[in-house]
Amino acid sequence: MTFFIRNCVAGLWFNRLRSTLTGIGVLVGVASVVLIMALSDALIATIDDEDVTSCQIALMSSAEADADVLDAMSSPDIVARLQGVAQRTDVASFAPEAQRHIVEVSLPTGVSIGSMVVNFTDSVPVIAGEPFTRATGDVVIMRPNPDFSNVTIGDQIVINGQFFQVIGTTDSHGMTPDTKLFLPERMSSLVDVDQLSTTGTHLLIGQQGFPFSEVRQSVIDQLNDGIDPDMKFFDMSAEMASGLRDALGTIQMVLGAIASVSLAVAALNIVNTMYIASLERVDEIAVLKSMGMTRVQVMALFLLESVLLVTIFALLGALIGNLCAALILTYADIPMAFSWMALATLVPVIVLVGAGGGFYPAHRAAKIDPVRLLR
Repeated sequence: MTFFIRNCVAGLWFNRLRSTLTGIGVLVGVASVVLIMALSDALIATIDDEDVTSCQIALMSSAEADADVLDAMSSPDIVARLQGVAQRTDVASFAPEAQRHIVEVSLPTGVSIGSMVVNFTDSVPVIAGEPFTRATGDVVIMRPNPDFSNVTIGDQIVINGQFFQVIGTTDSHGMTPDTKLFLPERMSSLVDVDQLSTTGTHLLIGQQGFPFSEVRQSVIDQLNDGIDPDMKFFDMSAEMASGLRDALGTIQMVLGAIASVSLAVAALNIVNTMYIASLERVDEIAVLKSMGMTRVQVMALFLLESVLLVTIFALLGALIGNLCAALILTYADIPMAFSWMALATLVPVIVLVGAGGGFYPAHRAAKIDPVRLLR
């Protein structure tokens, strides 16, 4: 085996420029496939994130019934079901999605933070600082998030052109999970807000300490237990996530197939490289065969050489693809997800491209007659 590997390395080094150019094709193809799979797997992993603690639950009517869902939501039976869920100890909040109040937020320096959802309430609990009941003036309580990484209690922020002092922080979600600011109710008539329309769905927020997946399924089962057969509650967030997951899977397959074209081109380049190598090493092969090397061993020598060439550059391509994916995902603030599927795909690709590209040149080299040395 040592003899085979030594001769393979010597053959690749002898034609190092040609081998390098051929290997670059493999590198680009593998890097493209790995990059696409790593990005899509990270996005899918984000969709399937087990740390999610909220979802949207909606009432659906069957196509045959064609009932008015909004009217059904106000019926005594449905109202009783909804109130029963809201009283559960493993549910932090279960309320209809109210109109979202949108404001523009910036720092006193003029740096814009962007549009944010704000709630007007006096009863928001604080984890640090003071509640609204102990403060006067233009004050605000914020929910910690990356947008406020440089804002601390006592600082000022600008909301729709007005200065507000941050008096506390909270871990409350308010009426919606995307709420980031809380203002006292007395400010509701003084701050101009943009409103998003009310929907017929209910927002479920799980209580900390309970597995949310189990809470969500239990709530849906409770709501659907004994309900009118023409009606059904379902997790709208899960349906949306499933559709997005399927779309990402399709995009992954299409882009992966396009990127694989470069691997096919690389395989053709390997055929060309190994074929020329077999022509240049005719005398060497004749000597090896005259020393007792069989046809199978000659074929194995060339196949091993082509597989070694592909393996080296495929590993470099996989490394570059993952590094590029890591940089992109870091910039997008999305956690990297290691893809076993990409690894399972890469191994057979290396074998197929290497062995497939080197088969014909290896077969031709094995047919060389050692008698040519006597001519």
